[in-house]
Amino acid sequence: MHPDLFHIGPLTIHSYGTMIVIGFIAGLAIIRMRVKHYDIAFDKAVDLAFGLLLWGFVGAKLFYWLIIPVEFIDSFKLLSTDPVGWLKNLGNGFEFFGGIVAGVLFFRYFCKKHNLRSRSVLDLVTPAVPLAHAFGRIGCFLAGCCYGKTCSHSWAVVFTDPHSLAPRHSPLHPTQLYESFLLFVLTSVLLATEKKIARIPGRMISFYLVGYTLIRFIVEYFRADDRGFLPGLQLTGTQLIAIFVAAGAIVWLRVAGKPSKSSQVKARQ
Repeated sequence: MHPDLFHIGPLTIHSYGTMIVIGFIAGLAIIRMRVKHYDIAFDKAVDLAFGLLLWGFVGAKLFYWLIIPVEFIDSFKLLSTDPVGWLKNLGNGFEFFGGIVAGVLFFRYFCKKHNLRSRSVLDLVTPAVPLAHAFGRIGCFLAGCCYGKTCSHSWAVVFTDPHSLAPRHSPLHPTQLYESFLLFVLTSVLLATEKKIARIPGRMISFYLVGYTLIRFIVEYFRADDRGFLPGLQLTGTQLIAIFVAAGAIVWLRVAGKPSKSSQVKARQ
């Protein structure tokens, strides 16, 4: 569609990066509206959000290279021959589940460092994740990445911009918008049911992960960019990861239903 929004001298403002910024701000707004109900100061929540964004970016990139190793090899070659081009290309190609893993690791470190109740903080930040992600998928659509298979439906999209990452002049499934719409729905459901879900601290993340893995598993069938299909399984690497993540989320849902050690100590006192 429109990978480049406008130019300021030699600087190009890209639509993908712009939508990520908008999504991040929207996520912070959701946190700001709800922070008074949770045991964390807003400035700490902002620090956590920036850390999650940074490490989510790193994790998503590393997982993308892990799933599609040829991209890592090409990137390494580009780094050795054209470092500037490598930096420009670094913003292309991510695997969201890698961002989740890296984000969880950073989250645990952050909560331990600042002595925060991790389950309550999880409930606070979780709805912001699919909201920010939904805007990010709009950025994918504008850039042309994560494009869909050819189709003949009336809602098919045709990419014509020469800088688009999607195949041009061919009607494609708007998979980016499928996922974005469903992520907005998931965010709305989490917020609408928050009081019920968060009565037991820590459960929000499980509902989000189960919902998102289902969304991603389905959308994968309509995507045409290289997803690294696994021989004999007819599944992409991302779908296989989604299955394990969903299973882990269901296990955590059971764990979160049990009182934490801190609450058990308080009960004895």
